Amino acid sequence: MEAAVNLFENQRYLGGVLVLYALRELVGEDAFHTVEGTFLNRFRRRSASTADYIAVASEATGQDLTGFLRDWLYGTTTPRMPGHPDWTVTPVTPSSATPHSLRGGHHHDNSATL
Repeated sequence: MEAAVNLFENQRYLGGVLVLYALRELVGEDAFHTVEGTFLNRFRRRSASTADYIAVASEATGQDLTGFLRDWLYGTTTPRMPGHPDWTVTPVTPSSATPHSLRGGHHHDNSATL
């Protein structure tokens, strides 16, 4: 039941957005759009894995992005943000990761819309 309770937590979604932002900062906007377009065209109407995305990103940019993306996706700490040496991360604590709706509040300061 723990996974179901945490399925829609803020950190789960914002973490993914942060990974994509870091990739865009590393490779540049044009290359990032090439990665996204290539991935969407290649896997349109079918399933894809994280390994598929990493492979497409590496192929589309001509760089081996495996280590970079694995650090961002699977690491236990947030890596440095490319191009932002002053970027700091506040670790998420269990109490701050609890969805606001489960605590009875509706505060949305940390929400993002894509």
